[in-house]
Amino acid sequence: MRKIVLGIAAAFSTVVTVGAGATQSSVIQRHGALPAGDAMVLYRQAYNDLYINALVTQTTTSGSESLAADDFTIANPNGWTIAAFDFAVAFANYAPDLAPTYNVRVFADVAGAPNEGLAPLCAAEHAGGAYDAASGTVTVPLPQACRLPPGTYWLAFQANLDVDASQPFAPSLYWQGYTAQPRPGYGAMWKNPTDDYGTGCTAWSVPADCRSPLDTLGFGVLGYAGGGADDTVSLALTVAPDNGDPNQCGTATSIRASAGDKINLCYTITNDSAVALDYQTLGDTQVGSLFAMQNRPLPAGASFKVNRTIVVETRDSGVLRATLSAQDRLPGYGHTDNGASRFVEISGTGTRLDLGNDSSTYVDMPFSFAYYGATTNLLGVSANGGLFVGAVRPLDFFNRELPTTSFSMPAMLPLWDDFETTSGGVYTAVLGEAPNRRFVVEWSNVVHYNSDQNTDGATFEVIIDEATGGFSFEYADVDYTAFGGYPDTDSCNGGVCATIGVQKDETLATQYSFTTASVANGKSIVWGPAAVDNAFTTSAAVTLDVGAPQITVAPGALNVGAVAGSTKTARLTVANTGDRDLSWNIDAGADLADARAHFPAVAYRAPPASAAQLALLDESARPAQTKPAAPNAMPPLRDALDAADIPAYALAGDGPNGPIGAVWLSWFALDAAAPDTMLRINAMPFFSYVGGAFANNDFSKEYLATMYGGFQSIDVATGITTPIGATDTQGIRITDLAWDAATRTMYATAWDPTNTTVSYLYTVDLATGAMTRAARIDGIVLVSGTFDETGHLYGLDSLGSQLVAIDKRNGDWRGIGPLGVAVSNIGSIDFDPRSGVIWYAGHPRRPHIGAFPEPAIWTLNPANGRASVVGPVVFGYDLFAFALAVPYAGCTLPANVPWLSFDATSGTTAADELAPLAATFDATHLAAGVYEANICVRSNDLANRIFGVPVKFTVTTNDTIFDSGFDD
Repeated sequence: MRKIVLGIAAAFSTVVTVGAGATQSSVIQRHGALPAGDAMVLYRQAYNDLYINALVTQTTTSGSESLAADDFTIANPNGWTIAAFDFAVAFANYAPDLAPTYNVRVFADVAGAPNEGLAPLCAAEHAGGAYDAASGTVTVPLPQACRLPPGTYWLAFQANLDVDASQPFAPSLYWQGYTAQPRPGYGAMWKNPTDDYGTGCTAWSVPADCRSPLDTLGFGVLGYAGGGADDTVSLALTVAPDNGDPNQCGTATSIRASAGDKINLCYTITNDSAVALDYQTLGDTQVGSLFAMQNRPLPAGASFKVNRTIVVETRDSGVLRATLSAQDRLPGYGHTDNGASRFVEISGTGTRLDLGNDSSTYVDMPFSFAYYGATTNLLGVSANGGLFVGAVRPLDFFNRELPTTSFSMPAMLPLWDDFETTSGGVYTAVLGEAPNRRFVVEWSNVVHYNSDQNTDGATFEVIIDEATGGFSFEYADVDYTAFGGYPDTDSCNGGVCATIGVQKDETLATQYSFTTASVANGKSIVWGPAAVDNAFTTSAAVTLDVGAPQITVAPGALNVGAVAGSTKTARLTVANTGDRDLSWNIDAGADLADARAHFPAVAYRAPPASAAQLALLDESARPAQTKPAAPNAMPPLRDALDAADIPAYALAGDGPNGPIGAVWLSWFALDAAAPDTMLRINAMPFFSYVGGAFANNDFSKEYLATMYGGFQSIDVATGITTPIGATDTQGIRITDLAWDAATRTMYATAWDPTNTTVSYLYTVDLATGAMTRAARIDGIVLVSGTFDETGHLYGLDSLGSQLVAIDKRNGDWRGIGPLGVAVSNIGSIDFDPRSGVIWYAGHPRRPHIGAFPEPAIWTLNPANGRASVVGPVVFGYDLFAFALAVPYAGCTLPANVPWLSFDATSGTTAADELAPLAATFDATHLAAGVYEANICVRSNDLANRIFGVPVKFTVTTNDTIFDSGFDD
């Protein structure tokens, strides 16, 4: 039997206490839990000197088990929300190399011992953790934050080691402890159920009874105060069929609906705490974020409601869960600056970035980390002593006080100043192995502008830690000159010319210094999220049971023959293979005369756009500048377009590196259903083309419009353009073309750049290109438009990121629904008459000015505007003048088909039922010949709103013709 090792040599690392000069390592953020930092340590008990005692606590593959625990008390009346624990540990025989997992359990107290008769109140089983050798701690995050009310609790901890504990020198983990005077709480307990240490402590025992002198274990509790009491913040989520009342709030938590139904979701937010919670974040699993850090006063005891309506689809079926967080202040970052330097010189081994004066470049880190709540691995590194997180854009050479409005995306600014890299450089390197890597960005001997006058540069770096999710600014040499760098002084020593700090956006930042000598050689500034005193999170859910009808019509075409003067009958069957009632009608375009027939009964109301969103719209009017492809890379060429499911054509900026640094336009053919490959047909000089459309089912040429009224055609086979005419639009910008097959009219959409909430509709003469204003449209930015087969106009509004229904006669419009994609001012929509689906090519609005957009193709549901991504466009080409080469068959009006009638022209067919229809072909008054029509069966099947049935009626003078019908 092995002897238990209860004493640990002083050579093991110590756990430092929180206090003056103390540091702490934490690994919460990389696990998606709460942010870490000294301010987030709710409780810590630690020894002020080297630990000399410990308790083994582990499971092994050989069956040995031991477990240690210690207690802590929550006195805060609002309780605690716990994200993680850290433990003072020592590994024997290099156990960290085994990458152990850990079991962490929080038990209620019963008579001064863990109450294992009840389930743990918080637990992490076989969880990952990060070992910090410098502090001798392992930090283990909980899989989800644990909220505890006031009381006394027991924290139990053990490692899971893949070792045979019976072997000599087997690796082991020890939870380090000490003898406290006075002892906090009840003190440590230990047990060894397998009793392979021979102590007899098979149940919970005090260590002294198990031959160990310690009575207190070292650990920390990380999280935030609040959230554990019964009264914090609450969220009620209810659902009801929408009745048009914007303040409607139902009482049910479940609903049965059919695809296409509009339902109302009501979120009731109540502050049950004793403090104001004026910053709220709300989102759900259906739409994502509704708002983030909204600043809306929410005093103690107050509540407010949020309503939204959605047109449901079958993919919405299931549990819709909403999550609310509310807090008393905005999050931010705090710092400590009294620790030792962590600077690591990488200029000799790292990767040098190609940065010119005032330029930036993107860098992909090998791991992601969270910064101001957003997780990314993309950095935009600037020569001017700073970097952006999740975005790439130039950093102005003129540094400003924080927060600054000169950029709107998250940034780290270790030494923001006007630097050049001619004598030095900017380098990156990855240090260590996963999951404990560090990513370093070093500005090495960068000199102040102008390098002709300045040779004494600065060296500093940013280090981002994978394990902790934290970062630091490290300074090796901050004595540099700025001769000729007005308004900077000749000497910039210590950062007297620079800005140092972090920023989330134009309103939230933490400034360390501005034009102040605040740093010195060897200085280290360690950053971590600052405390939010009162922050609470809760959730609620409703259940959506959404089904849908599914229409099939057989046969797919009617081909009937009859002798002149006779009649024939054929069978047409409408079947419903779905799980909801199918409503159908054979109206053959009866709503053609109603220009508002596609208006929703209840309008969607897009939230108003902020000034920042309007600025992003203006920024997004420029073509995408995506990450470079390989040098001279060109898109794969399709062999032909004949096999395309959704044949389409478009223009895009192009060049030797594809869309990066485009120097010409290319004319492409593509399959909209597979945008990962395209066929490049021809290249042409840059021109201000903005939109395009086919007309009259002629797919040999597409018509193109230029920004200010030019009109041309382009041969689809050669890509050669032919000017037709031009109209002076008086500064109004044309955005796209749209063909109305019902009236055989070409329209142009447009908007007023001087009044960004005013758009226009023009008609276009195909022969001359003359544009005539047809309607003014107030309240939207009409990026593109498209007509369905019966002449109803749909529009893409970038102001509200929504699909709208427009009355083409007068410009009246009604919101249909949000796309779920932040629409930019670059994009085209086109209607597919075969399926009734709208196709959308464009790039979403940039999340920040300078951020990379991602051009892609989506389909839009005309019933609710919802976008479903098809896929990204190859190499990030921004497509415009996007048009489907799909014929409009149209729906034949009943008045034009007097020889055809049905015994029923509408009905409701239950799930798994069918409706047999008799179609009568009447040749009583017809001369011999061939008569054709296209009958449209419309339904509430959102995937097949229109089902076209070609009809061919052959009338002869004898009864010899074969037909697909039957005689009654």
